Amino acid sequence: MQYLMYNWIHYLYVSLLIFATVLALLSVLFAARMRETPGRFTLILLMSGVAVWCFGCVIELQQITEIGKLLACKIQYLGIATVPVTWFLFVITYVRRDGWLTGTRRALLWIIPTVTLLLMWTNEAHHLMYQATSLDLGGYPPYWRITYGAWFWIHVSYNWGLVAIALCLAFFSLRDLAPFYRRQVLVLLGIAFFPLVANIVYVLRLTPLPYFDLTPVVFAVSGVGLLVALRFFYLVDLSPIARNAVFESMIDGVVVLDTRGRIMDSNPAMRALLGKRQQELYGIDAADIFAGWLPAEALRQGGEVYTVQITGQDGTSRWFDLRVTALRIGKHASQGWLLVLRDITDRHGLQERLNTLAFYDHLTGLPNRLLAHDRLMTELARARRLQTRVALLYLDADGFKWVNDTHGHSAGDHLLQLIAARLTASMRETDTIARVGGDEFVIVVSDLANPEFAIRTADRILAAFTQPFMLGGEAVTITMSIGIAVTPDDGMEIDALFRHADDAMYHAKLNGKNAFVLYANLGRPADDIAISQA
Repeated sequence: MQYLMYNWIHYLYVSLLIFATVLALLSVLFAARMRETPGRFTLILLMSGVAVWCFGCVIELQQITEIGKLLACKIQYLGIATVPVTWFLFVITYVRRDGWLTGTRRALLWIIPTVTLLLMWTNEAHHLMYQATSLDLGGYPPYWRITYGAWFWIHVSYNWGLVAIALCLAFFSLRDLAPFYRRQVLVLLGIAFFPLVANIVYVLRLTPLPYFDLTPVVFAVSGVGLLVALRFFYLVDLSPIARNAVFESMIDGVVVLDTRGRIMDSNPAMRALLGKRQQELYGIDAADIFAGWLPAEALRQGGEVYTVQITGQDGTSRWFDLRVTALRIGKHASQGWLLVLRDITDRHGLQERLNTLAFYDHLTGLPNRLLAHDRLMTELARARRLQTRVALLYLDADGFKWVNDTHGHSAGDHLLQLIAARLTASMRETDTIARVGGDEFVIVVSDLANPEFAIRTADRILAAFTQPFMLGGEAVTITMSIGIAVTPDDGMEIDALFRHADDAMYHAKLNGKNAFVLYANLGRPADDIAISQA
C-alpha cells in the first residue's frame, strides 16, 4: 500500500515539475520580449535558473544509480545556486534600491554561488556539499538519502538570507505606494515567500515526504503568479518605486483615472491643490472633483489640453494647463486616463502683459488701433449675422495741442488719461473705446437698430466735454470733433469705415469743431453737414 501511494505521488510530483519547467520557460520568453523592462535581463536569468532546477529534479527522479542521481543534482545546482541571487537582483532593481550595487559589489554577490557550484561538481573529492548519500530501495525508482556537508549549510543560509532581504525591501516599499502599485509588489512578495517556506520545510526535514522537494512545485504556482502578473498587473511594465521617484516629486499635479473615471492615484502636488488626502480621493468620481473647472466629458478626451483657473485652499487663483492622456498598453483599448495640471500662472501673466503691450495703449489703458480693428471685425460679422448696424465714431480732441505746447508733455499725458476716463464713463460697457493716435480716439458702437442711436451717442459725448478739466490747478476746456460712419450705408469693411469716419471728423473740424458729422451727410449743402454742435 505504501509503495502504491509513493508511486502515485512520484508521478504527480514529476508531472508538476514538468509543468513548472514549461511555465518557467514561458516566463523567459515573455521577459525576452519586454525590451524596455527594468530588470529584464535579471528576470530572464532568474526564470532560466528555475527551469534548469525543475528539469534537473525530473532527471534525478528517473535515475536508478547514485552516479546518475549525483549528476542530475549537479545540473540542478546550476539553477539552485543562481536563483536566489538573480531573484534578489530582480527585486532590488524593480523597487529601485539598487543604487548602492556597483559592479564590484554585484560581483561579490556571486562569490558564494560560484564556490557552491565548484564544490558541488567536485563533491566526490571533499564531501563538503553532500557528506554521505545512499539509495532507498523501498520504491521504484529508488529515492536518494542525503546527509548534508558543512558548505551546504553556508550555501543554504546565504540563499535564504538573500531571499529574506529581498522580501523585506519589497514589503517596506508598500507603505509609500498607491493601492494600484501595492498589488504589483504583493505579487512579488507571494512569488518569493512561498518557495522560500517550501525550501525551508524540505531542507530541515519538516515534511512527512522527505524525498520530495516541494520548492520547484511551489515555483510552478509562483510561475503562474508571475505570468498572471505580467498579463494583468503589468508587473514589469512600470516599476512602482521608479514611479514614486518621479511621480511623487513632480511639481505638476497628476491624477490617474480608471476606465470608469474614478481616481486611482494622485501625487502630492495634486493633493495639495485639492486640499485632500490620498484616502479621500481614492475611488471617487473625478467629475465630482473637476466639475467646476471643465465639463465631465472632457475628462475622457485624450490628447486635449484645457486652460483652467483654479482657486486654491488659501483663496488665491492660479492658471493651469490641464492635459488629458489616454493610458494604453500597446494597441489595446484605453486602460484609464492620466490628468496632468501644469501651473502656468507666470506664463499666463506674461502673456497677459504681452497682450497688454500689443493691444492696449500704455498711457491710457484703452485698446489700441490693432485691438480696435479686431473688435470692429467681430462686430461686423455679428451685425451681418443678426442684421443689425455698427457705428464707428472717430474723435479728435480740440485744443489738445495748445495744452501740450503750453503746459508740457507731462500735462498733456495726464490730460489724455482724463479724456480716456471721461469717454469710458460716457459709454456702455459693450462699446469699445480705443486710442488710435496722439489725441485721436475711436468708439465702436454695436447693436444699432438705426443711425439715430449713433447720433444720440455723439450728443452724449459732446455734453460730457462741456465740463472743464482741472490741470495743475487750472481749468482747461477740451471739446471733441466727431465723425460718424454707420453700416451698411457707409461701408461694411474695416478700412472703409475708418476712412469714412475720419473724413467726417475732418469736416467737423472745418465746421467749427465741438461737433459731429455723419459721413452719410457729406456732399450735402454746407449748412446741413454739421448735424449738431454743442
